[in-house]
Amino acid sequence: MQGEIVANAKQILKGVQYDFELAFDWDEAYYEPYYKYFSHPDIEVRKYSLLIFVGGLGNWRLESGHIFKSTEEMNKINPDEKQYKYCFEDYIRSFLKYKESIKQEFPLLYSRILWYLLWLDNRRPFDSIFTSVDSQLFAELRYTLTASGVDASKFQENFLAIIEEVGLTHTRLK
Repeated sequence: MQGEIVANAKQILKGVQYDFELAFDWDEAYYEPYYKYFSHPDIEVRKYSLLIFVGGLGNWRLESGHIFKSTEEMNKINPDEKQYKYCFEDYIRSFLKYKESIKQEFPLLYSRILWYLLWLDNRRPFDSIFTSVDSQLFAELRYTLTASGVDASKFQENFLAIIEEVGLTHTRLK
């Protein structure tokens, strides 16, 4: 099971060593509920689950893909397709629940996740997109974002350091 989770994440994230904002392959065949693995005992599973999250946020920022849906949207989807969708609330809840361990293990990746979330929320507040979500969840997220000291107006030029932090090799495009 663990190997399958990592293998699926790697399929989605082909090219992640170049950028977090590439249009990744969000094919249903590679879907997993990655938010469930943010605290998995296997570091590879944790790492790739977080990379899926940051990749989804990066795609959203660049508008090359928008994988996240609300619970309300999920309830309107055909049940056969529903199992292959990424519920934003689930990712936010899991991120908030495990933020301290994520921050400790992957501080640069954690900071980039915060930056994406802050930038996206500033562009268009999450509660105006995901109107059915309990406002308390976004209040808790905003508290975490504000308390972090991350500045959404200053893009973090630390991609290579993040790639190194998670143990991937950066390959330059030729």
